[in-house]
Amino acid sequence: MKQPRIYVVTGANAGLGLGTVTELAKSPDIHIIAAIRNFDRATALRKAVPKNQLTLMKVDVSDLTSVRTFCHELIKTLGQRQITGLCLNAGLQFHSGDKRSPDGFELTFATNHLGHFLMYETLKPHLAPAARVVTIGSGTQNPNVTGATRFGFRDGVYTSAAALAKAAPDETQTPEQQGRDAYAASKFANVMWAKAMAHQNTPFTFLSIDPGAMPGTGLARDNTLFMRLIWHSVLRLAYPLINGSTPQKSGKLLARLLTDHPAPSGSNVHFTGGVGSAHPMTDDKDLQAELIATSRTLTS
Repeated sequence: MKQPRIYVVTGANAGLGLGTVTELAKSPDIHIIAAIRNFDRATALRKAVPKNQLTLMKVDVSDLTSVRTFCHELIKTLGQRQITGLCLNAGLQFHSGDKRSPDGFELTFATNHLGHFLMYETLKPHLAPAARVVTIGSGTQNPNVTGATRFGFRDGVYTSAAALAKAAPDETQTPEQQGRDAYAASKFANVMWAKAMAHQNTPFTFLSIDPGAMPGTGLARDNTLFMRLIWHSVLRLAYPLINGSTPQKSGKLLARLLTDHPAPSGSNVHFTGGVGSAHPMTDDKDLQAELIATSRTLTS
């Protein structure tokens, strides 16, 4: 009997992750390893994916010890099988000032980049030769082009991985602005990492996706009550007016990026299927090299 293709998806409980695994599960030869923080919140996930196609495993990607434990347990579970696709989806945005990961790093950068970086590095020997690795970008990393400036996002917030791991990009800003800056910088790192890895001597395909603004998802859970109400009601109904998307629409594209999308390695793909607006500085070779070198040091 043919072995199923194995896809590992972080943050699969809700939002974009749930939209992605729902689409992946339409192929009966796919088995999904859902890497999630909370099994108690997996009701929708269990409904979306047939039981024989789903394995739940616990991980907190902001915590490097948790990531290592997850990877070692997954490797034991895999045995001789290999991972066909790795979806580095879990992510957070904060609006209430400086927050730290269990390892002492700025929490946005730790969650959105460092934990996923360590996950890839640890699982790399267990990826199939033609495996696809997809990370999540955002229009916020290039706000002047995508219109994210109207939501308070600024250009030039990415400095270096070393600086971002220590603190929000500009501590002279309000807590809300620090949160926006840290989020945009982490998404800049996600897009740049995929581009950098595409130049490495590996048989894998690395891609990033700009999933668009998806009102109603958990991204605003740290925001004020008023903004959470706006996010979950008004903007959820008016998402086409802000060039937004839905977890179902973007999840369908993300599933294709993980399986058979023709985009060349290193591409940033927009949720409409076209080329994403990657910031031109994400092609800077020095920035790419520093991101990888620093990330390896911080996660070693």
